[in-house]
Amino acid sequence: MGRYLGQHFLKNKSVIEHAVRAILPQAHGILEVGPGAMALTDLLIESSTPLILVERDAQLVQPIRAKIAPLAHVSLVHEDVLKYDFLNAYNQFKGPFGLISNLPYLITTPFLEKLLPLSGLFTKVYLMLQKEVVEKILAQSGPKSTKLSHLLRLFYNVESGPTVPPKAFDVPPRVDSQFLQLTPIIPQISLEELADFKKLLNNGYNHRNHTLHWFLKKLSIDPNPFKNSRLEDIPTSNWLEIFRKIFKS
Repeated sequence: MGRYLGQHFLKNKSVIEHAVRAILPQAHGILEVGPGAMALTDLLIESSTPLILVERDAQLVQPIRAKIAPLAHVSLVHEDVLKYDFLNAYNQFKGPFGLISNLPYLITTPFLEKLLPLSGLFTKVYLMLQKEVVEKILAQSGPKSTKLSHLLRLFYNVESGPTVPPKAFDVPPRVDSQFLQLTPIIPQISLEELADFKKLLNNGYNHRNHTLHWFLKKLSIDPNPFKNSRLEDIPTSNWLEIFRKIFKS
């Protein structure tokens, strides 16, 4: 069977059971990205919750399709998830749904960026990622923080789950993994503002070791109301405040 974009299949029963407990119950349905060898899928099927599986790997599609053929509450979409329209799942389920994945590590950033404007479609997102990536997402400030750390917090409450060692996988990865939970919140900016906020963060993180006062003067903004610190140490709330001063003035 194929392994697409750095995907490692879970085999540890307790880890699999934890992930399924974390996403259930769901009133409308669950979408699983990259079911692979169906370790998570088999338990999700037992819940009788409507289930959509999105799988890109052509080598995996046929055995998955054969296994779910008798099951009326499970459907399979053979598509790259980065091209998949999650609104289709929302319409099929007739409401917001849970999203779960032991995500192929090489698509982590584009996948999370894809989720930014779609928070209204989900009840909860539960993902397995590299532990190092989760640590960066959890960091609102400091040297580990990234632009994605701030962008996700505009649309989701961000929480970590258990760390998972390499031995929990069939073909162990070289690093520890960790669960990440995203719970939708009231968006902190509109979708129309998102592109401009990204530009502000890009500008700031291109100078992440410079000071905030230097950056604000560069933008012709009075720095006095703000505590001076390095740009990488600015929390999401301050980035939002700076954004409002630029685009609402």
